[in-house]
Amino acid sequence: MTQEQLRMQMLAGIITESEYKAKLNEDEYNDSQAEARLAELANKVFQEVSNYKDLTPELIEEEPGYYRIKFTKPGKLFRKEKTGELHLFVDQNPDTLIMKVIFNGELEQKDTLNWGEGMFADDDAIYEKVAREADKVAMHLMEK
Repeated sequence: MTQEQLRMQMLAGIITESEYKAKLNEDEYNDSQAEARLAELANKVFQEVSNYKDLTPELIEEEPGYYRIKFTKPGKLFRKEKTGELHLFVDQNPDTLIMKVIFNGELEQKDTLNWGEGMFADDDAIYEKVAREADKVAMHLMEK
């Protein structure tokens, strides 16, 4: 729920001012928790996929709550450099993680992952899915 929606509820008398302030603080906490979880997830996945031969991996934090794992395969002779990226970012709802796969600047796939009810749901399942997708990106670049 947005800050404006909460404010409207408070003005309409649906929630009290103290409930309004508590919900605002709760939302801030959830966002920071989601960002911390994502940072841990991105670093863990990057460590696992950073050993591919002939690929240069990079972990880039675009902003809090938005990470890119970028693989670059250098060009040789007449072949151009190729890139594959896995973008991970927290949606407006901190229980939602968005994962995008991009090859050479073209969006290939976009997945919305639900971290479950609450901020400390099944991180192992999400990690497995994201790590598997990062492996696919690397393997795709290795094939070509």
